[in-house]
Amino acid sequence: MRRPHVQTRIRDEQGSSLVEMIIAIGLVSMLMAGAYTVLFQSQAIFEKQISTQGLRQESRVAINQMVSELRLTGYAMGTVTDALPAGAATSISIVADVDDGAADGSCDATYENATGGGAERVNYTVQSGQLRRTVDCWNGSAWTASATDEVWAADLQGEQVVFRYFDGSGVELVPATTLSAAQRAQVRSVRVALTLQDLGTTQITGEAHSHFELETLIKLRNLAS
Repeated sequence: MRRPHVQTRIRDEQGSSLVEMIIAIGLVSMLMAGAYTVLFQSQAIFEKQISTQGLRQESRVAINQMVSELRLTGYAMGTVTDALPAGAATSISIVADVDDGAADGSCDATYENATGGGAERVNYTVQSGQLRRTVDCWNGSAWTASATDEVWAADLQGEQVVFRYFDGSGVELVPATTLSAAQRAQVRSVRVALTLQDLGTTQITGEAHSHFELETLIKLRNLAS
């Protein structure tokens, strides 16, 4: 009389069927795939944020220094008469005593203490995706190149237009290739725009990193209005 009861108990203890196992594995796989997708996307977003932060910092440091130097254009030039010797879309040269006579600056005491000397010619030029800064020293009668040649900003996006020039009324002075002497005499402000890009890719998804743009308008305060 107890056999049916035993048979029922044995039947209840049987494991899941093959179909049920396949369904369970499929559901787990779908959940894992979704989790990995979220992980990959989060990693890509994180890497882009880090990349953008680095580009932002690089561009701000570069532009802040350029602002301080370009604002001095024409300041304490000694016997130099041309405050803006050259200007183009991807290069600019300005003359000023940017180190305020300090002998430990870009130019040593030989230039700083020379009669009529002490001025620096600061040159910014876009070359091969970099913004480079060089400084020449005025000894009172001639320019002598100094050892200063440095990368001011790397990772520029192509041979972009970095410098734009405006007269006292805000009218843009567009160079054919470089500004003419007449155009340079009218320049009262310069717009500097940097677009930096990260050429790397995220490690997981292979997506391109970000780019960052920053620009500012600089008034050349020491030039005649």
